[in-house]
Amino acid sequence: MTSLPQPASRSVLLGLLLYGALPLAAPAPQQKPEPPPAGDVDWPAPYAFIHAEDWDSAAQQVATLPYDRIELERTTCFGSCPAVTVTFHRDGRATFVGREWAEREGRFSGEISTLEFGRLCFLLDRLGFTKWQPKYVREASDHAHAILRVWLVGASEPVIVDDYGDYGPIELWATQAVLDSVASQHVRWTREASADDDSKRHHRHSIQPAGVVPDSKTAIAIAMAVWAPVFDPADIAAQTPYSAELSPEGVWTVQGSKHGEDKSGNTVFVAEIAKDDGSVIRISHGP
Repeated sequence: MTSLPQPASRSVLLGLLLYGALPLAAPAPQQKPEPPPAGDVDWPAPYAFIHAEDWDSAAQQVATLPYDRIELERTTCFGSCPAVTVTFHRDGRATFVGREWAEREGRFSGEISTLEFGRLCFLLDRLGFTKWQPKYVREASDHAHAILRVWLVGASEPVIVDDYGDYGPIELWATQAVLDSVASQHVRWTREASADDDSKRHHRHSIQPAGVVPDSKTAIAIAMAVWAPVFDPADIAAQTPYSAELSPEGVWTVQGSKHGEDKSGNTVFVAEIAKDDGSVIRISHGP
């Protein structure tokens, strides 16, 4: 005999029937989250204008930035490490000085935007550069220095962090990489004329059209003069007669004659001399 459902079971069944008969309510539309305001904790004052890209107030906001100048100098190593110094100023000026092994040699000028300089300032603050040690030194003698200098507004001397051999914290390495990137990708550099350039220009116009070294006799005389402080005079005299040939590029190659080995076990002295200005490009001692 089938048992009847209990009262509690009847109420549950009734509720299910009613639920099935009623139309389902449409779900409430989801609202998109509001973007964080420019002045939130991620972009605090005085850097909020950068996040908002507020170009109208950038000129006024730059006065609130804490740093006046940011500079990175890299030195040579025992290899081909480029020696360069790049400097960014709060007023938008940028300078680049390339020395040995640099992609561009000489002094160059450019401009850095207020927003870009502000980002560099914020990066230094966020990474806590004032807590870094003044020097990080790797125990080796063939590495380059990366010297970070930061001038606080109103300070006559910079805060200096000298990193030898990439031995500093990863935050310092990242700062160096960012400064390199800004210099190579965000600034259009223009070479500055120098007094040395003017001197060379004047020198080129003042020399004779045939060049300072117009013939082989002059080239040989210069070669003997530059060999004298380096090689034994008897060995130089023993290499007569000397020959001199002029290349299409305007370079004299002077060399002695082979008469057997000298005291060094080698036989031929060589000098390369520029025809235009008489500069000595290379001297060597080989077979």
